[in-house]
Amino acid sequence: MDLNLGDLPNELLRKIFHRNRLSNDDMCAVARTCKHFSEVATPLIYSNVKIRRYTNNERPFGLIQTITNNPSRADLILKLSFFWVDNGTTFGEDQESIVQFLLRRTTRLHTLKLKVNSVRHHTMPFPVVSDAFLDVNPMASLWRVEISCVNLPWNTLGKFLLLPKICAIFFMPMDRDPARIEAQLPKRTENVKSRIHYLALEGHPKCVSHIYELLQWTDGLKAFMFDIGAYTSSDTASPSTLQQFIAPISETVFYLELRGCHTDEFHQASVDFRDFPALKSLDISQALLFPTTFEQNGQHTVETTTRKGLYLRLPKKLEELTIFFDFGSAILDRKYHAVRHNFVDEEYDWIEELATFKTDFLPNLKEVSLTEHSDADRESHNVLKLQPWDPPKVVKSLFKQRGIELNVLIRPYSVSRNGQMDVVGARNVLNPNPRRLLEVEELDIDAFA
Repeated sequence: MDLNLGDLPNELLRKIFHRNRLSNDDMCAVARTCKHFSEVATPLIYSNVKIRRYTNNERPFGLIQTITNNPSRADLILKLSFFWVDNGTTFGEDQESIVQFLLRRTTRLHTLKLKVNSVRHHTMPFPVVSDAFLDVNPMASLWRVEISCVNLPWNTLGKFLLLPKICAIFFMPMDRDPARIEAQLPKRTENVKSRIHYLALEGHPKCVSHIYELLQWTDGLKAFMFDIGAYTSSDTASPSTLQQFIAPISETVFYLELRGCHTDEFHQASVDFRDFPALKSLDISQALLFPTTFEQNGQHTVETTTRKGLYLRLPKKLEELTIFFDFGSAILDRKYHAVRHNFVDEEYDWIEELATFKTDFLPNLKEVSLTEHSDADRESHNVLKLQPWDPPKVVKSLFKQRGIELNVLIRPYSVSRNGQMDVVGARNVLNPNPRRLLEVEELDIDAFA
């Protein structure tokens, strides 16, 4: 007997439709062919709803009409995405009403995305999405939230963190309007903890005190990504050091990504990451890793201590170390002056130590990646302008023996040799380390032996 597609069980049909990645229009056509196909295709059609507000189109209003006539269809929506384009106009009331209508009814929602794309150089204020829907919809199944260039009040973000199944929140960038940043977090019942595992935030320095409080709500946060910006501890409620800021997650976090610019107070104390027993991957700005201070009326930053001994501050389980050196710093010289473009004296002892002391201090270390800002101008970073640093033979051999992959990207430098410099294509001059010069001389001697 011949087997027709319509004779297959629903679960198998669902897999066939899903793996063929049919568009919604094609899926609707399939659903209209017979009742059996409709039973399988309809949940797939509604499982992933995308609202794109590029121009005035009727699809969102058609969806709203369908759900109004058949409310059970809202229960089929598991993933809901809103995309808007920044065209220089304000966020219309009709768009806010669409968001509120759907979020009030999608009680089984698993993933929520709200994103504004900028197609021109406009400065449209971040659209504000009210948290009124949370008074009607408990969002008991929501586990992932992604927000980009959309303003959610702190009260809403705090409520998301306390949802029963929330796992991941990505909020990058956050609104930088100080008036909204100063809004208050919701009240939390004592001893109630957030179940969130992944938290990624990029905001204004005034966010730090709020984020610090949110971190204290978590119980089991595994990955944390945050851009601190040019932070100063002027707010008395803020943590005074970076160590204090991330202390609430020290026992559980295994991936930590921290970005930040040089400031005068927050970065004067080094962080001891040995207090992070689970940390396996650290991606951090140089300004947050090495204590820095201002000089020359704030025009230049200086690292106040040597970089040697960094391995003593890293966690035992660390596998990947990534450090970004911004426009005012250099990988090979902590005294580099971004304005004057002074000579860079090649110093790599602190890098070499990571491999030298791996066995006793960093037994799991597999990869070290160091990257410089490509230019003296903060806004002009372009990784394509960078070039790989050629480590001395002894350093290259040591990292290979220890099983560590070393990747170092630096700005183009001229090399000074016996007072002669080739300045073509480079703005800075590198003075090779005497150890490297000695190694070259030995190689030359061997070559003529």
